[in-house]
Amino acid sequence: MISSWKGKLGLSLLVGIGLTGLSLYQTYRHFKKIGLHGPLPLSLSSTDKVPEPFICKFYNHTGYRLVVKGGQPFPGQQLNPPQDTKIDNNSHYDYCLFYTISLETTTEDGKHIQSSNIILRMDSYGNTYLLDLNNNLLFTYDPGHSYYPSSDPWKQLHAMSITAPNINLGPPVISNNWTSGLGNHDTQATAKESFWVQDYGMNEKDRWSTNGTTVCQHTNLIGTNVGSRAYPVYLATGSPTWTIQNNSPFASGTAFSGCWQIQMKCGSSGSGDFCETFYLAERANLSPGPENYQDGSGQATGGNSREIDIMETKWKPNGPQTNCPIGSPNDQTGWTSQWNSRQMADWKDIGGLPMTGFVTFGCLISGDNLWFYGYKPDGSQWYCSEAIKKESDYQQLHPFVPYIGTWSGYHRPGNFSTCYQNFVYLNEDDPKINGKNPKDNPEVFGGSLLTN
Repeated sequence: MISSWKGKLGLSLLVGIGLTGLSLYQTYRHFKKIGLHGPLPLSLSSTDKVPEPFICKFYNHTGYRLVVKGGQPFPGQQLNPPQDTKIDNNSHYDYCLFYTISLETTTEDGKHIQSSNIILRMDSYGNTYLLDLNNNLLFTYDPGHSYYPSSDPWKQLHAMSITAPNINLGPPVISNNWTSGLGNHDTQATAKESFWVQDYGMNEKDRWSTNGTTVCQHTNLIGTNVGSRAYPVYLATGSPTWTIQNNSPFASGTAFSGCWQIQMKCGSSGSGDFCETFYLAERANLSPGPENYQDGSGQATGGNSREIDIMETKWKPNGPQTNCPIGSPNDQTGWTSQWNSRQMADWKDIGGLPMTGFVTFGCLISGDNLWFYGYKPDGSQWYCSEAIKKESDYQQLHPFVPYIGTWSGYHRPGNFSTCYQNFVYLNEDDPKINGKNPKDNPEVFGGSLLTN
């Protein structure tokens, strides 16, 4: 089974129009760990509605066919273009009037590529613009083909050039120009390869950076967002469909059991607004986007799932926290209810925070046992839990994916970076670790996993 990447970039990039022709960037965010709240409604409230008709002329420059799938008409008018209208590439439709309209992007032979839900919005200056809630289509005001014979909006025609830049760019991947553990060093989305993909804050320039060894997530304020989250996916096909593999073969680390390990260099003080993380969460749909995100918080947009927090800052200001969240009271998805918010050691043991070197954090799941562990920058084991027995009736149906990233519940910049390197995933029966665990065999884990 494969999931079609729908190009949900998190930041809606459009060009504002009206008499000024000014650029306008619209951002919809949810700044807690779970990301965005989910799809915005297609119906418009009275405060959203544009008071006058906004008649457009659509110029299709997407490279593909656009098909009208429905929409909400302007009061007293028919939906224009009507449902099932086809607007071929490099053609135009001369009278478009609606409050909302749903467009499907397809190939010439009708193969689905992506869906878009378009609404009218008005900026603070009173200019009307088009917003694709799915962040797939870009509408650019075309003054050369627009027509304004008078101030009567029923006689005006606003020409829009429609492009679909995300089809060729692919999913919002992070460059593999670091020790990503995914077996390639490609810097752009490539078919038949694996990448860490951004789950929100998706097209924010310089949110993530790489240097050949390390990837860093930065907490500067971009629009009103300061956080991000990433996990590995396998791209089964490339442009234009960009399908993400939703079953085997998975990207490395997408699994029910095994050993997950990474080196982190935390940039925060360990308290305050930001939570720096490395954790696992069960995920049913591997396509990126907050609407597909699941965890054990009981609040995730995509629903409840099993979550294993390997390392979190913030909650225990004096040391790294591990946690097995139980999920919601009515849907307890946890590994156990007996391992909640445990501080594993003291930051002072490694010189405090922010870190000056990389610290290793990991988790082994073997059978019904789980171990959390950490190694100091000098390579010695810092801490390790006893075997944590699974005590749950919850049936996990989907694999874990590993997440990296730093989030905040506020819109204030952190002005620091969380850096990662040397991601490792091994199956529990891998010869390096088969029959071993980090408590009884500390010499096997940590830096030893980085050697051949």
